[in-house]
Amino acid sequence: DIVEEQRKAKKGVGFNAELGKNVDQDEDELMEQVDLSIFIDVDEPTRLERRLRRDCGERGWSLENAQRNYEQIVKPAHMLYVEPARAKADIVLNDALDDAALQVLAAGIRAAAEN
Repeated sequence: DIVEEQRKAKKGVGFNAELGKNVDQDEDELMEQVDLSIFIDVDEPTRLERRLRRDCGERGWSLENAQRNYEQIVKPAHMLYVEPARAKADIVLNDALDDAALQVLAAGIRAAAEN
């Protein structure tokens, strides 16, 4: 199923993005339906920090269990399923974008969508 993420409330960006994929569709079929794909590149230390903060803080996991889960499950799955999407993306962005840069990106996407 497709998960609709509304970033405008969180980041002040005025557009919606559909993230995820239908489990019945293969990736190539899904990409044929997408007008623009954007890959947001987050470096590994940041991904690990966010994951540990969530798993330990919100889920109550021990640091040891969260680190083991990251190394044994999350990191290999990221390399297998997420990283290949970078090569297929129309745009690759760095996670360090600030709100002003996101506003410029949103305006560009809106303008392209209107044409």
